[in-house]
Amino acid sequence: TYRRLYDGWPSHWNQVFKFHRNKNGIAVGLNTDWLEDGGNRIPPFGEWIYQYLDNYESKEADLRAYNAWKSCSDDITVVNFHDTKVYLPNGTGPVEVDLATKFACKGIIGASHTCSFLLQQENLQEKHNPSVNHGPDMLAVHAHESGLISPGWKREKVTGKIKRYVASKNPEISSLPMRCPNATTLQRMYDCSLKFQKSVLVAENMTQQMLDFDLGWKQALEQQKFCTWDVKDIVKRKEWKQFFSESF
Repeated sequence: TYRRLYDGWPSHWNQVFKFHRNKNGIAVGLNTDWLEDGGNRIPPFGEWIYQYLDNYESKEADLRAYNAWKSCSDDITVVNFHDTKVYLPNGTGPVEVDLATKFACKGIIGASHTCSFLLQQENLQEKHNPSVNHGPDMLAVHAHESGLISPGWKREKVTGKIKRYVASKNPEISSLPMRCPNATTLQRMYDCSLKFQKSVLVAENMTQQMLDFDLGWKQALEQQKFCTWDVKDIVKRKEWKQFFSESF
């Protein structure tokens, strides 16, 4: 399955830090301990992707994996994650489907029966592993390290209070300052993603693919998909100083 790298990296970052990991990188539970008690720090996405790209550019693991599979057979099919439409068995369509149905219909040769069965289901529900907003946890850790949390408060309790405070939709906190990757990092993300796309998608559709690629990139920037809470700025703000003072 092909997914634009710049689209998948925020999800990868989110999943990596959803759980506490030991020194070998193995997930062993939720992030419930402060750093001095063995807990993990969740880095801003921009900081994480900067270091991740150093390793990615030297190894290009995605391209190596694709080329390894391609060397086994000329019948390797690439299913475009971003193309969510398939045609019904009677030729009508296209219709929007979930990823599992799309994979069965487009990616598995001879799976017409499975494809038809999935298309006939009334309630197609995409199986997914939902992302978590790491902002509250990142803010809790920074506030703790800044001396804003009284002794005895557990990490998950502080994180929970922050979540509820933000969910209260207080007008004063509706717009949080964000920390985004710098221009150099963004360019590296774009270049790596483009190189990978050109390597795995068919060339005859390149013009439309590039239009879709650039549109997706523009939307990601506009929606701040590569940005995370600027916790250092947040704790300096009057309303947040008051929140921490009164809550902890």
